[in-house]
Amino acid sequence: MTTRDLFLFIFAVFTALTTAGAQSSTKSLEFYGPLSEIYDGADNMFFNTEDTVSVSFVGEVSNEKMLNGYAEIRSTGQIVTYSGKIEDGIMRDENAEVLQITSDSTSDFYKGNFNGYEFDSCFYASGSDESLFFGKMNGGTIEDDEAVYIGPLRNIYDGDISVFVEESQFLNYSPEYFDNSDHTFYNGGMRNSKVAGTGSLAVIHDEDTLRYSGEFENAMAQGVGALTVGNFYSYTGHFVDGQIAGMGELTSEKFSSIFTGSEFIPNTDGNLTIKGLWAGTSGLSEYFRVTDADGNEEKLRVVDGEIMELGFLQKIGNAISGTKAAEWLEEYDEEFQKFITGAAILNAGACASSLIPQVAPFTGPVCVVGFFGIMGFESAKLTILTFRHIDKQCYTDDCVETSWKNYGKEQLINVGLIAAPFAVGSAMKAATPSIKSLLNSIKLSRYAKAISSSKNAEIVANLEKLPEINISRAKEIDIVNDHLALKQAVVDHTGKSFRDGFVEFFIRLKKSGREDLIEEIWNSHKNYIKKSGIRAGGVHEWLEAENFVNFLLNPKWGKDGAYLAYTLTKMTQPTTEVLLKNGGAHTVINSAGRKIPGPKSGRFHQNLGQKIESCSDAGCIFATLNDFARKTLTTQSFEGYVKMERAVLQ
Repeated sequence: MTTRDLFLFIFAVFTALTTAGAQSSTKSLEFYGPLSEIYDGADNMFFNTEDTVSVSFVGEVSNEKMLNGYAEIRSTGQIVTYSGKIEDGIMRDENAEVLQITSDSTSDFYKGNFNGYEFDSCFYASGSDESLFFGKMNGGTIEDDEAVYIGPLRNIYDGDISVFVEESQFLNYSPEYFDNSDHTFYNGGMRNSKVAGTGSLAVIHDEDTLRYSGEFENAMAQGVGALTVGNFYSYTGHFVDGQIAGMGELTSEKFSSIFTGSEFIPNTDGNLTIKGLWAGTSGLSEYFRVTDADGNEEKLRVVDGEIMELGFLQKIGNAISGTKAAEWLEEYDEEFQKFITGAAILNAGACASSLIPQVAPFTGPVCVVGFFGIMGFESAKLTILTFRHIDKQCYTDDCVETSWKNYGKEQLINVGLIAAPFAVGSAMKAATPSIKSLLNSIKLSRYAKAISSSKNAEIVANLEKLPEINISRAKEIDIVNDHLALKQAVVDHTGKSFRDGFVEFFIRLKKSGREDLIEEIWNSHKNYIKKSGIRAGGVHEWLEAENFVNFLLNPKWGKDGAYLAYTLTKMTQPTTEVLLKNGGAHTVINSAGRKIPGPKSGRFHQNLGQKIESCSDAGCIFATLNDFARKTLTTQSFEGYVKMERAVLQ
């Protein structure tokens, strides 16, 4: 044997020795003992690697452990059997089956995709309560937006379903006592194996079926949904904590004599639909709207279980609101406002020419008639729209009272403006506006023009063209209760920081018709919005932060509301620069070096608020604030105001 042959022989022996442990073969084997001795995977949802198991395996083996093949693995302690593939040494199969027998001899059966640690999607049947699940799993629970469940309601629902079928003073039926042990069919979102997101639920009790389709939160009906309870009633509207709560419509043929015996209800044969604010089937706010099977509609009140007509003013408003003229006026309000503004500018020209003695006899009466005509039309428009707002949106006394309060304030302003020419005319023995009124009209028209051509107006117009914002009920609740959720919502919907995007967020909510959500957010997070958005600290807002939501929600501001809300954050001066002519100041620095309210600053703010409240459009506000600043501030502070005003109106 040559040296070369000896070297090759030694190399072959070495290679055989070093690779002998890595060889694999296909064979059938039976095993009994600790799982770790035949299995390379880690613990999973059914097996601990230290469990004593019996294994039947056919396939490829490596190092005396299962590598690739098919196995049946049975744990002798917990009585769990896995039937499925072994891939790369672990239990992995798209159609694996697991049978688990519990101590009371009931069984749970799983079939689906086992990934080595758990089923991430499967069919699951529970023998203990005869329930079935279909859906994706995570951590041993169903986590799926399109899950299917069949079984007792208690497994997936935490609310009390019986609240939907209780004795009711408003409904006349013998209720079926549904409960959470009733058989259920469900299709929709699930989290932690409970209802979540949106879905459809059917609960069967004897021969009656309760159906709910809508939003769920905290494993209960929450948000907006539709409910049908046997042949008793159906409801579409809001739910809170698993109960009917909030605005909704309830339809039934089984309303009690409170409704069917009332002379004010339209035809009571067949279904009646009642729309109002509900607190369960026995709780209804004072105002409601009832519609009979023929579509006849009536708005009424219920007080202490008695049906009553609306008050005199509301009956008039209800009649006015239902006219075509009112619908037309609401639809074309923006165009009417442009017409009124243009007419006011033209009338200001007539009033200006009335100062020339030669033409005063002709233009003076034109000025007066034009003034009264414009104010009269504006007042009538406001009255009709206020009636319409109350009729369409008010289901509580607070809403009615607030609407009339705003309307009343506006009317006082109009009365004052209408009465002004008489006072001036009496003093000057002529029916023409005073020079002061004339100059104010010219100033108003100048501001109106400056506002309409400002960059801010252009930005607001572009914001109002952005798409509406749609927010799930669950997200709304998060936003209202947590300012960090509000901050994140602003970032998500605007792509900007909270400081730069919160006004856009609110303007788009208004465009979406979500005045209710705007008010809820403001009531919950007013201080946070001021501090983090408007940034009240260290600056004086001439439009006052308290007015932010009023500008957006009060109908008197019209299209100017969004502009004023957007401009509020720009109409600011450093507080230490707001010095008053009477020796007072907005802010002073005390002996400790801290900024505190200055002398007479409270009265200054009170008067400023009254000035803003006296207006109904942006032009009036800017003109009024300029006059107020000129009369109230020192020369240097007023120069700072004018500089700021010009920057805003550029």
